[in-house]
Amino acid sequence: DLAGVMARIPLELFVDHYIREFLPNVANEKLFKKVRAVLLNLSPNIESKDTTDDLNLKGAWNAIRTDNETGQLIKGLNDCVHDPKFTDPLGVAERANRVSTPLLVAIIDKLRNTKKS
Repeated sequence: DLAGVMARIPLELFVDHYIREFLPNVANEKLFKKVRAVLLNLSPNIESKDTTDDLNLKGAWNAIRTDNETGQLIKGLNDCVHDPKFTDPLGVAERANRVSTPLLVAIIDKLRNTKKS
């Protein structure tokens, strides 16, 4: 379970910092909606199948979006934290690391470039 918790912490911290800087209107939303808002802000055309936006962010987008808006990756991270019977925290942590790293890098780059301006 610790692996899943540790995968969620940087994602949530970075997303919250980005929201404080650029999207304060979504600060009180659930993690899924926060991540979705950040991805859309970083890559406005990410929902388009024909987007030429950052393909690494597209991987994060695909990991969090679902038709019922729960986000499979976010649900897995929530289960790691809140469900004592959850059976795959390491798998979720590995997937979270793989798909959230480009998002975290994009957030850092945006924050760094904004501070320089």
